Amino acid sequence: MKGYEFLDKLMFIDDDLIEAANEEKRKYHFKRKILYAFITVTAACFFLLIGTFSLFLSKEKEHKIQQWADSFCAEDYFKYNDIYSDNNIDSSTTEQKSIDTDYPSPYEETRFFSERKTLEEKQIIPIMEKQKEFICSANYLSDGSLYSLIFTWDCREDNNYSSLSVTCGYQEPEMPVCDTFEVDENGIIIEPNTTITERDNIQIIAKGNKNRTKTLTFQNKYGFYQIEGSWNDSYEDMVILLDWFWEHPINFQYFPIEKGDNYTYVNFSEYPDAFSGYLPNIAKLGYETEQKNESVTLKNGEPCSFDGNYISPDLPGFSFHITREPDYYEQLESIGDIKNLTLKKITNAMKEKNCIRFTWDQYFISIYINSDGTPELVWNIIKSIQMSKNAIKP
Repeated sequence: MKGYEFLDKLMFIDDDLIEAANEEKRKYHFKRKILYAFITVTAACFFLLIGTFSLFLSKEKEHKIQQWADSFCAEDYFKYNDIYSDNNIDSSTTEQKSIDTDYPSPYEETRFFSERKTLEEKQIIPIMEKQKEFICSANYLSDGSLYSLIFTWDCREDNNYSSLSVTCGYQEPEMPVCDTFEVDENGIIIEPNTTITERDNIQIIAKGNKNRTKTLTFQNKYGFYQIEGSWNDSYEDMVILLDWFWEHPINFQYFPIEKGDNYTYVNFSEYPDAFSGYLPNIAKLGYETEQKNESVTLKNGEPCSFDGNYISPDLPGFSFHITREPDYYEQLESIGDIKNLTLKKITNAMKEKNCIRFTWDQYFISIYINSDGTPELVWNIIKSIQMSKNAIKP
C-alpha cells in the first residue's frame, strides 16, 4: 500500500471513530437530560406533596384549637377525641393495656386534709353528692414547701363506679409516666387525639374519650390543674370540676405542712399495747403470731388502726382490721355492735362475702376469712374478744 493510500485509510477510520464517538456522546447527553428532567419533576412532585401534607396537618392542628363559647356543652371539650375515627379502627377490637412504672418521688413528704365538710363549707372544693369517698393529699418538698395537691372523689357502687381527681400546684408537677395505653387487634399502640379549647386566653387540653380514662388540663395565673376521670365518668362529671376550679382557684396557702395529718406505719411490736382488749387471742384460737404480719397505723403519732394476718396449719387463715376511721362503704356493711352479734347474723352476712364488719365502742372492726372459712370460725374469733377479761380500753 502506498503511503498516501495508508494516510487516506487512516483518516477515514479516524472520521468514523470520531463520528461514532460523537453519536454516543449525543445519546449520553440526551439520556442525561431525560434523567435530569425526571429527577426534577419527581423532586417537584415530592416537595409539592410534602408541602400539601404539611399544610393539611397545620390546618388540621389549627382546626383542633377551638374557641370556647357560652353555649359550650361538656362534649365540646372532647370534640376531636374519637381515637378510632382517624384510624378506621373498630373499637370492639381494641383493648387497654398497662405497664408497671417505677420512678423516684419528686417530693419528700405527704400530709392529708380530708375533712371534706370543712373544705366544702370554705368553698375550696365542690359538693359531689354521687362520690361518697373523698381524700385530699398534699405533697411537700424537703424544705416544707407545697409541691402538689391531689383531691380524689370515689364511688365504689357496682353500677355507678366513679373515680375523679384533681392534681394541682403552683407549677405543673412531675406526673407519673402514663401506664395505660390502647392497642389495636395487632398489638399496635393507638395514639389518642387531643382537643384544645381556648377559653379566656387559656388553653384547656382534653385527652381521652368515653369509656376510657380522660383528662382536662390547664394552667392560669393561679396555678396548674389536671382533672382526671375514670372510664365510667362522663364528660359532664369532668366539666363540673373544670368549671368549679375555673371559678374557684385554689388558695394553696390553706395547706401548710404543719396543719396536715401525718400517717405513718410501724410494726405492732413498737406499740404492743395499742388496742389492748380489742384484739383476738391468737394463740388461744390456734393461730401463729408473727410480728411481721401485724402493723399499726399512726395518725400524728397516735395509733388509729391495726392490721393483722394470721395462719394456722389446721384452720383457714384470716385477717383482722380495727380502725377509728372507717370509710363510707365499710360503714354501710356493718352488721351492728358487737353486743348484738349472733351466729345467725354472721351466717347471713357471709352469704355475700367472706368479710364481717361491726362496731365496738369507738372502733370499727373487720374480719376477713379465707374462702374455706366458716361462720362458726368467725363467731369463735369474735367470742374470743368478748371473753377477754383483761381488756384495757384506751
